[in-house]
Amino acid sequence: MKVHLLNFVVSPGKISCATKIPRLGEMWFKVQKFHLLNCDEFLKEEHIRIGMTFGISRTCLKENFSKILIVI
Repeated sequence: MKVHLLNFVVSPGKISCATKIPRLGEMWFKVQKFHLLNCDEFLKEEHIRIGMTFGISRTCLKENFSKILIVI
């Protein structure tokens, strides 16, 4: 990372040290492919297999799953 004239390395270990949050649990990588086919069971019939490149609207979900998102 570069801030003005300073260059320094930012790593999960250094973030953990600075925030005092242990590096436990599951790693998540943003570059993983997300397959919408895995979501078909959660979607209303009319929204199955349509292109949703920027996410899935709550209105596309079956009612019971939509209600869970309201709580979250």
